[in-house]
Amino acid sequence: LQECLPTFGHQVYTADTGPRLLDLCRAAAPDVLIIDARLSDADPAAVAAAVGRHPTVPVLVSSAAPDAGSGWAADGAVVGFLVKPL
Repeated sequence: LQECLPTFGHQVYTADTGPRLLDLCRAAAPDVLIIDARLSDADPAAVAAAVGRHPTVPVLVSSAAPDAGSGWAADGAVVGFLVKPL
């Protein structure tokens, strides 16, 4: 996705920690957020909830485990789930 999305005119920012992700979201005002389910240094569900409070930022979670998305949508912060490899 990091290489593919720019070819469609999207700017991509990456973060390897939850705090860095939140900082980038505040600075860049993303149109969509894709969070890896194994985000280091933070609980991805908490990050999704913090960012997902803004109603115009859809939050997607990605994971290599096909059943890992079952509990994510229940809290309402996550709108979709992407199974790797994409």
